[in-house]
Amino acid sequence: MQHEPPHDPHLRSETWHPIDDATLTYIAANGRSATRHARVWERPGTGERYCVVTERPDDEGPSITDAAADVTATAQVWWGPACTVIEHHPASGPDNPEHFDAVDVNARGEATWRRLDADALAAALPDLPAAATTHTGPEGNRDDA
Repeated sequence: MQHEPPHDPHLRSETWHPIDDATLTYIAANGRSATRHARVWERPGTGERYCVVTERPDDEGPSITDAAADVTATAQVWWGPACTVIEHHPASGPDNPEHFDAVDVNARGEATWRRLDADALAAALPDLPAAATTHTGPEGNRDDA
């Protein structure tokens, strides 16, 4: 079940706790290995988790958007079925500001996206800006292969 990420900018950030910072490795639909940076937050006592996935310049494999269903499936293996994947797209110029999209995958494996309010998300998830810049070494790898 996918959960709606928080939209209330007054939501107290201490209700969500970072629980993982990893390089997520998965096999994309084209059979190639791919890597992405993943940060995971949990709302204690609820089982709800948000996995913010960022495509870094040195990541391998298809784009994060093209592999959304594969990324979601892998994240839910590692962090549970109540883990909502949020694609993080860093700014790439004046016409393309930083944004966050929640990924929903239907029973046929087709992904759809919902744009999220970046300020509300940052208020709910401590250290969200670091999701794009922090890099973990091999000890943080998650590999489903």
